Amino acid sequence: MKFPHDLLRFFYWIFFKPLSLHKWIQQLDPTLGTVAALLTHSYAGPAQSLKRLVSFYVFAVPVILGIGTGLIFAQLGMDVNWLKLAFYLLVGIGLSLTFNIPFCIAFLLPFSVLVAIWSSTSFTPALGILFSLTLGLAYGLNADSARWGLLTSSIYCLFLGLLLGPLSGLFIGAAFLVGYFRIIFFVVEAPLSWILGTLAVKGDALRLWQCQPLRWDELIWLPLPRLDEHLLALIKQNEPAAQKAILHVQGSFRQGWAIKQ
Repeated sequence: MKFPHDLLRFFYWIFFKPLSLHKWIQQLDPTLGTVAALLTHSYAGPAQSLKRLVSFYVFAVPVILGIGTGLIFAQLGMDVNWLKLAFYLLVGIGLSLTFNIPFCIAFLLPFSVLVAIWSSTSFTPALGILFSLTLGLAYGLNADSARWGLLTSSIYCLFLGLLLGPLSGLFIGAAFLVGYFRIIFFVVEAPLSWILGTLAVKGDALRLWQCQPLRWDELIWLPLPRLDEHLLALIKQNEPAAQKAILHVQGSFRQGWAIKQ
Protein backbone atom coordinates (compact mmCIF):
# COMPACT_ATOMS: atom_id res chain seq x y z
CA MET A 1 0.00 0.00 0.00
CA LYS A 2 1.19 3.47 -0.90
CA PHE A 3 0.53 6.92 0.48
CA PRO A 4 -1.75 8.67 -0.38
CA HIS A 5 -3.29 6.34 -2.97
CA ASP A 6 -4.28 3.63 -0.48
CA LEU A 7 -5.63 5.74 2.38
CA LEU A 8 -9.12 4.23 2.13
CA ARG A 9 -7.79 0.70 1.58
CA PHE A 10 -5.58 1.04 4.67
CA PHE A 11 -8.55 2.28 6.70
CA TYR A 12 -10.58 -0.76 5.53
CA TRP A 13 -7.78 -3.13 6.51
CA ILE A 14 -7.61 -1.62 10.01
CA PHE A 15 -11.17 -2.67 10.82
CA PHE A 16 -11.83 -5.66 8.58
CA LYS A 17 -8.45 -7.21 7.78
CA PRO A 18 -6.34 -6.57 10.92
CA LEU A 19 -4.85 -10.08 10.84
CA SER A 20 -3.57 -9.62 7.28
CA LEU A 21 -2.34 -6.15 8.19
CA HIS A 22 -0.41 -7.58 11.13
CA LYS A 23 1.20 -10.23 8.88
CA TRP A 24 2.16 -7.58 6.32
CA ILE A 25 3.75 -5.40 9.01
CA GLN A 26 5.68 -8.38 10.37
CA GLN A 27 6.99 -9.14 6.89
CA LEU A 28 8.17 -5.55 6.52
CA ASP A 29 9.93 -5.48 9.89
CA PRO A 30 9.32 -7.83 12.87
CA THR A 31 10.37 -5.07 15.28
CA LEU A 32 7.36 -2.90 14.44
CA GLY A 33 5.39 -3.91 17.51
CA THR A 34 4.11 -0.42 18.29
CA VAL A 35 3.34 2.82 16.48
CA ALA A 36 6.21 4.50 18.34
CA ALA A 37 8.68 1.94 16.94
CA LEU A 38 7.50 2.72 13.41
CA LEU A 39 7.62 6.50 13.80
CA THR A 40 11.04 6.69 15.49
CA HIS A 41 12.99 4.83 12.79
CA SER A 42 13.89 5.66 9.21
CA TYR A 43 12.61 3.38 6.48
CA ALA A 44 12.51 3.13 2.71
CA GLY A 45 10.14 1.54 0.24
CA PRO A 46 6.93 -0.11 1.54
CA ALA A 47 7.85 0.55 5.18
CA GLN A 48 8.14 4.27 4.43
CA SER A 49 4.68 4.23 2.84
CA LEU A 50 3.34 2.47 5.93
CA LYS A 51 4.93 5.15 8.12
CA ARG A 52 3.19 7.90 6.14
CA LEU A 53 -0.16 6.12 6.22
CA VAL A 54 0.06 5.60 9.98
CA SER A 55 1.24 9.16 10.60
CA PHE A 56 -1.75 10.52 8.70
CA TYR A 57 -4.26 8.48 10.70
CA VAL A 58 -2.53 8.97 14.05
CA PHE A 59 -1.86 12.72 13.91
CA ALA A 60 -3.85 14.43 11.15
CA VAL A 61 -7.20 12.60 11.23
CA PRO A 62 -7.79 12.72 15.04
CA VAL A 63 -7.04 16.46 15.08
CA ILE A 64 -9.36 17.05 12.11
CA LEU A 65 -12.14 14.98 13.69
CA GLY A 66 -11.72 16.48 17.16
CA ILE A 67 -11.43 20.13 16.12
CA GLY A 68 -14.04 19.69 13.40
CA THR A 69 -16.56 18.23 15.83
CA GLY A 70 -15.79 21.03 18.27
CA LEU A 71 -16.40 23.65 15.58
CA ILE A 72 -19.75 22.07 14.71
CA PHE A 73 -20.80 22.24 18.37
CA ALA A 74 -19.60 25.85 18.59
CA GLN A 75 -21.72 26.74 15.55
CA LEU A 76 -24.70 25.17 17.31
CA GLY A 77 -24.18 27.55 20.21
CA MET A 78 -22.55 25.10 22.62
CA ASP A 79 -19.72 26.16 24.90
CA VAL A 80 -16.62 24.18 23.83
CA ASN A 81 -13.73 23.90 26.26
CA TRP A 82 -10.93 24.09 23.65
CA LEU A 83 -8.14 23.72 26.21
CA LYS A 84 -9.71 20.52 27.54
CA LEU A 85 -10.22 19.25 24.00
CA ALA A 86 -6.61 19.92 22.97
CA PHE A 87 -5.24 18.41 26.19
CA TYR A 88 -7.14 15.13 25.89
CA LEU A 89 -6.37 14.86 22.18
CA LEU A 90 -2.66 15.11 22.97
CA VAL A 91 -2.95 12.64 25.85
CA GLY A 92 -4.91 10.18 23.69
CA ILE A 93 -2.42 10.39 20.84
CA GLY A 94 0.56 10.09 23.19
CA LEU A 95 -0.76 7.05 25.07
CA SER A 96 -1.92 5.23 21.93
CA LEU A 97 1.58 5.36 20.43
CA THR A 98 2.58 2.55 22.81
CA PHE A 99 0.06 0.15 21.22
CA ASN A 100 0.08 -1.70 17.91
CA ILE A 101 -1.01 0.02 14.72
CA PRO A 102 -4.58 -1.36 14.32
CA PHE A 103 -5.47 -0.68 17.97
CA CYS A 104 -3.95 2.80 17.93
CA ILE A 105 -5.92 3.99 14.91
CA ALA A 106 -9.16 2.17 15.74
CA PHE A 107 -9.09 3.75 19.20
CA LEU A 108 -7.98 7.26 18.25
CA LEU A 109 -10.53 8.04 15.53
CA PRO A 110 -13.70 7.62 17.62
CA PHE A 111 -11.87 8.86 20.73
CA SER A 112 -11.20 12.23 19.10
CA VAL A 113 -14.92 12.70 18.42
CA LEU A 114 -15.90 11.57 21.93
CA VAL A 115 -13.39 13.97 23.48
CA ALA A 116 -14.96 16.82 21.50
CA ILE A 117 -18.38 15.82 22.86
CA TRP A 118 -17.00 15.59 26.39
CA SER A 119 -15.42 19.04 26.01
CA SER A 120 -18.81 20.47 25.11
CA THR A 121 -21.00 18.68 27.66
CA SER A 122 -20.64 16.98 31.02
CA PHE A 123 -19.74 13.30 31.28
CA THR A 124 -22.80 11.07 31.07
CA PRO A 125 -23.33 7.27 31.18
CA ALA A 126 -24.26 7.45 27.47
CA LEU A 127 -20.86 8.90 26.68
CA GLY A 128 -19.26 6.20 28.82
CA ILE A 129 -21.14 3.53 26.85
CA LEU A 130 -19.93 4.96 23.52
CA PHE A 131 -16.35 5.12 24.79
CA SER A 132 -16.55 1.54 26.08
CA LEU A 133 -17.95 0.34 22.75
CA THR A 134 -15.10 1.88 20.77
CA LEU A 135 -12.52 0.65 23.28
CA GLY A 136 -13.85 -2.89 22.98
CA LEU A 137 -13.79 -2.68 19.19
CA ALA A 138 -10.15 -1.58 19.25
CA TYR A 139 -9.14 -4.37 21.65
CA GLY A 140 -11.07 -6.93 19.60
CA LEU A 141 -8.81 -6.24 16.62
CA ASN A 142 -5.98 -7.99 18.49
CA ALA A 143 -7.96 -11.26 18.20
CA ASP A 144 -7.20 -12.30 21.76
CA SER A 145 -9.17 -15.11 23.37
CA ALA A 146 -12.88 -14.84 24.11
CA ARG A 147 -12.04 -15.53 27.76
CA TRP A 148 -9.84 -12.41 27.83
CA GLY A 149 -12.68 -10.29 26.51
CA LEU A 150 -15.18 -11.67 29.02
CA LEU A 151 -12.76 -11.27 31.94
CA THR A 152 -11.81 -7.73 30.97
CA SER A 153 -15.45 -6.77 30.56
CA SER A 154 -16.32 -8.19 34.01
CA ILE A 155 -13.52 -6.28 35.73
CA TYR A 156 -14.43 -3.16 33.78
CA CYS A 157 -18.10 -3.56 34.76
CA LEU A 158 -17.34 -4.02 38.48
CA PHE A 159 -14.93 -1.09 38.61
CA LEU A 160 -17.25 1.34 36.86
CA GLY A 161 -20.21 0.01 38.80
CA LEU A 162 -18.53 1.18 41.99
CA LEU A 163 -17.89 4.63 40.49
CA LEU A 164 -21.09 5.27 38.51
CA GLY A 165 -23.58 2.84 39.98
CA PRO A 166 -24.44 -0.82 39.22
CA LEU A 167 -26.75 -0.14 36.25
CA SER A 168 -24.34 2.23 34.50
CA GLY A 169 -21.46 -0.17 35.13
CA LEU A 170 -23.49 -3.04 33.66
CA PHE A 171 -24.36 -1.14 30.47
CA ILE A 172 -20.80 0.15 30.01
CA GLY A 173 -19.38 -3.36 30.52
CA ALA A 174 -21.89 -4.78 28.05
CA ALA A 175 -20.92 -2.12 25.50
CA PHE A 176 -17.30 -3.28 25.76
CA LEU A 177 -18.41 -6.83 24.90
CA VAL A 178 -20.48 -5.60 21.94
CA GLY A 179 -17.41 -3.86 20.58
CA TYR A 180 -14.92 -6.63 21.42
CA PHE A 181 -16.96 -9.38 19.75
CA ARG A 182 -17.89 -7.03 16.88
CA ILE A 183 -21.63 -7.46 17.40
CA ILE A 184 -22.16 -4.11 15.68
CA PHE A 185 -20.98 -5.74 12.44
CA PHE A 186 -22.41 -9.19 13.15
CA VAL A 187 -25.99 -7.90 13.27
CA VAL A 188 -25.58 -7.23 9.54
CA GLU A 189 -23.29 -10.14 8.67
CA ALA A 190 -25.40 -12.86 10.32
CA PRO A 191 -28.65 -12.16 8.39
CA LEU A 192 -26.66 -11.72 5.18
CA SER A 193 -24.93 -15.08 5.65
CA TRP A 194 -28.28 -16.75 6.41
CA ILE A 195 -29.84 -15.31 3.26
CA LEU A 196 -26.88 -16.28 1.08
CA GLY A 197 -26.82 -19.82 2.48
CA THR A 198 -30.53 -20.19 1.84
CA LEU A 199 -30.39 -18.85 -1.72
CA ALA A 200 -27.29 -20.93 -2.57
CA VAL A 201 -29.24 -24.21 -2.31
CA LYS A 202 -31.23 -23.45 -5.47
CA GLY A 203 -29.25 -20.52 -6.88
CA ASP A 204 -25.76 -19.77 -8.15
CA ALA A 205 -23.72 -20.73 -5.07
CA LEU A 206 -20.43 -19.47 -6.52
CA ARG A 207 -21.77 -16.02 -7.39
CA LEU A 208 -23.41 -15.75 -3.98
CA TRP A 209 -20.18 -16.85 -2.30
CA GLN A 210 -18.51 -13.63 -3.42
CA CYS A 211 -20.89 -11.77 -1.08
CA GLN A 212 -20.28 -13.93 1.99
CA PRO A 213 -19.15 -11.76 4.95
CA LEU A 214 -16.22 -14.11 5.40
CA ARG A 215 -14.86 -12.80 2.11
CA TRP A 216 -14.53 -9.19 3.28
CA ASP A 217 -14.37 -9.45 7.07
CA GLU A 218 -11.64 -11.77 8.35
CA LEU A 219 -12.36 -11.16 12.04
CA ILE A 220 -15.80 -12.64 12.76
CA TRP A 221 -16.03 -14.03 16.29
CA LEU A 222 -19.44 -15.71 16.13
CA PRO A 223 -20.55 -18.53 13.78
CA LEU A 224 -22.09 -17.31 10.52
CA PRO A 225 -25.54 -18.89 10.04
CA ARG A 226 -25.84 -21.41 7.18
CA LEU A 227 -22.21 -21.00 6.14
CA ASP A 228 -21.94 -24.81 6.11
CA GLU A 229 -25.03 -25.11 3.89
CA HIS A 230 -23.55 -22.61 1.47
CA LEU A 231 -20.40 -24.72 1.25
CA LEU A 232 -22.42 -27.89 0.63
CA ALA A 233 -24.31 -26.18 -2.18
CA LEU A 234 -21.02 -24.99 -3.65
CA ILE A 235 -19.60 -28.53 -3.54
CA LYS A 236 -22.59 -29.86 -5.49
CA GLN A 237 -22.45 -27.10 -8.11
CA ASN A 238 -18.75 -26.38 -8.57
CA GLU A 239 -16.30 -28.68 -6.81
CA PRO A 240 -13.04 -26.89 -7.86
CA ALA A 241 -14.38 -23.58 -6.56
CA ALA A 242 -15.67 -25.35 -3.45
CA GLN A 243 -12.20 -26.66 -2.63
CA LYS A 244 -10.83 -23.11 -2.69
CA ALA A 245 -13.71 -21.93 -0.52
CA ILE A 246 -13.10 -24.75 1.96
CA LEU A 247 -9.43 -23.81 2.24
CA HIS A 248 -10.46 -20.21 2.85
CA VAL A 249 -12.89 -21.24 5.59
CA GLN A 250 -10.35 -23.63 7.09
CA GLY A 251 -7.82 -20.83 7.50
CA SER A 252 -10.37 -18.30 8.73
CA PHE A 253 -10.82 -16.88 12.20
CA ARG A 254 -13.34 -19.03 14.14
CA GLN A 255 -15.35 -20.19 11.12
CA GLY A 256 -13.65 -23.57 10.66
CA TRP A 257 -16.67 -25.26 12.25
CA ALA A 258 -18.46 -25.00 8.89
CA ILE A 259 -16.27 -27.67 7.27
CA LYS A 260 -16.60 -30.07 10.22
CA GLN A 261 -20.36 -30.43 10.02
